Amino acid sequence: SYQSSSCPPTTVEVEGSHGSECRAIVLLLLLYTLQGVPLGFAECIPFVLQERGVSFKQQAVFSLVRWPFSVKLLWAPLVDSCYNARFGRRKSWLVPAQALIGLTLLLLSSVLLPLLGQPTTPAQDSLSPPPVGPPP
Repeated sequence: SYQSSSCPPTTVEVEGSHGSECRAIVLLLLLYTLQGVPLGFAECIPFVLQERGVSFKQQAVFSLVRWPFSVKLLWAPLVDSCYNARFGRRKSWLVPAQALIGLTLLLLSSVLLPLLGQPTTPAQDSLSPPPVGPPP
């Protein structure tokens, strides 16, 4: 076989690169798993809504939660092209999106029980867990 001494090796072993590569793969797997959590909730919530006696029309409106994932291919190039160079390409949209999601969840937590058709009592605020056991 022919081997040229002027060709550099195709792979370079760097001390400690295996550990950082494993961390990157684990992080990638974790992020892909977390990406599916909202889709899992979107699949389970209709069963909860049906159990609560929500009309089919309202359940159909809930199906719109999948819409952002459907148009992901359309808005992804826009999100990647508009960024603040000082803040970073990914942080320019991740930080505002996470802040908006957190604020939305916080606001929804205060109205969750009425939305589900359960009356709230003064002793039971929206951040406390529901009582366990049979009703009094």
